[in-house]
Amino acid sequence: MICPKCNSNNREGAKFCDECGTVLQDTHTSHSKTIVLPRIDSEEVEADDFAVEAEAEADSDTVDQTNQPRDSHAQTIAFDSLHGLDVSSENPELLYSWERGGTVELPVVESGSNRTNSRSYRVELDEKKPVKKMPIIIAALILLIAAGVAFGTWYFELWGGVRVPDVVGLTETSAKDVLVEKGFQVRVEQVKSDDEEGIVLLTDPNSGSRTEENGTIVIHVSVARTIPSVVGLDAQEAQRKLAAEGYENVTLQAEKSNETENSVLSVEPAEGEKIKAAYPIVIHVAQAYTVPNVLGNGKDAAVAALEAEGYVVVEKKYYTEDTPEGTIVSTEPEAGTKLPSGSEVIINIAVSRASELESLTRSLLYPEASISISGTSYLIKSLNSVSYEGSDTVAFSAEAQPYTTFLGEVIYLSVRTVTGHVVWSSDNAVSSITG
Repeated sequence: MICPKCNSNNREGAKFCDECGTVLQDTHTSHSKTIVLPRIDSEEVEADDFAVEAEAEADSDTVDQTNQPRDSHAQTIAFDSLHGLDVSSENPELLYSWERGGTVELPVVESGSNRTNSRSYRVELDEKKPVKKMPIIIAALILLIAAGVAFGTWYFELWGGVRVPDVVGLTETSAKDVLVEKGFQVRVEQVKSDDEEGIVLLTDPNSGSRTEENGTIVIHVSVARTIPSVVGLDAQEAQRKLAAEGYENVTLQAEKSNETENSVLSVEPAEGEKIKAAYPIVIHVAQAYTVPNVLGNGKDAAVAALEAEGYVVVEKKYYTEDTPEGTIVSTEPEAGTKLPSGSEVIINIAVSRASELESLTRSLLYPEASISISGTSYLIKSLNSVSYEGSDTVAFSAEAQPYTTFLGEVIYLSVRTVTGHVVWSSDNAVSSITG
């Protein structure tokens, strides 16, 4: 049978064109209608991509099919009373014909049947419209180009200020040349440092930062630390001055001096020397001379101690019977007194009056000494004893020979024992000798 639309040759009795699906010439009346459903490949259309709509039809025993090309995205199938139509896996013959795009014979629909059960199925395939990517790509390229231009002009300092060059580590002169050539003003600040002298330690603003054209750049240049002038200052003030130079390893050393107490006498290393911060520094600080404590010492030891402090020693007797003779009873001024070196210090030496006068008496009545006892002259042959009786009086006993002078001749009498007393003055002169 020839299709009147596409002139395809179809088998005898076909109701629809196998090629285009056009309804063929109906030669006789039949109680059944057939429809050719175009094959829908399951790989091309997913179950969620089409919809089936059921519609009630008016009185009609015919099935209308809209002839659409096979590649259409929407096919409409309308027929009456699909009671019993099953395209599931339980009706394999029908399913086979459906899947292969063959003819499907629909069951007879009686005229008296319930027409509300008639259905119309519409299969729609959603067409996804292609997204136009070209405008997006163009916009992205424009943004990239704009960003590149902005960065390039900024990098080459056409805007955003001028970049501060890195001059750290250069000498002061070289750094100035670089900055001035860049158009900057330069101000120098010296910084005490252990680094090489005359080298740029840092800049303000920092290297690499941006600042306005013709701006001022401060360069911090290293200068050597030097021992400041501290001699004559108070020790604490000297320490603060050294700390300001960065010196912290400072030791105080006391040194006796007639200068103002706690003042700086000298410093090691000397003032003006270039020394690094960690180098040890010694400050010699004045300490006042004080009278040493020599109480109870012998005279010789006391004199040596006082002279070591630079004092001039003056000896003075201190008569007492309570302190061992020859020891220091006291000093003037007393021990611990701050007194400049070269001053005079009196030491009071304990002296026994008895011992002193007895000694003086022995030195007076030595053998062959001539003395007058109560108006009689004696030649002392030997001294038997001396004894201090107090009140500067010493009793004695001696073997003595009296003698006299007659007509120019000395006449000696026999030796006899003579006793008497010697009275001494406060300055140890003989006041009287009595028998």
